[in-house]
Amino acid sequence: MYAAYGLVFGLVVGGIMRLPGMDAVVPAFGINLSVMAALWLGIAIGAAPPRKVALVEVLVGVFTFVLVAAAMRTSPAWLYVGFGIQVVWSLAHNRTALAAPSPRWFAPFSAAANLGFFIALSILVGL
Repeated sequence: MYAAYGLVFGLVVGGIMRLPGMDAVVPAFGINLSVMAALWLGIAIGAAPPRKVALVEVLVGVFTFVLVAAAMRTSPAWLYVGFGIQVVWSLAHNRTALAAPSPRWFAPFSAAANLGFFIALSILVGL
């Protein structure tokens, strides 16, 4: 159920990102991807996980930020990679010892929302 809400959220918000104009779509999705990565970093900080888990969370977050920067400087295709990583990373939470625990509903919601953003981006920009 949470995944369905997340998918609808990602598609609707992704569609709304088109409103300022097509030249704003890629930066808007870049900001969105950065926020999604930052949410997981915030959850990790709040959960105070072991050092190994905190390091993995930081590495995934920083790598996502690097992908956003690459998308802004080179090709929007890096955003697809970033949203794909965030889908997998969201699903890893509450299922692996390498990710910080999160609220039960947030991992499926976040994974589906990132999938929705991926789909919306592919509709607006193309793959």
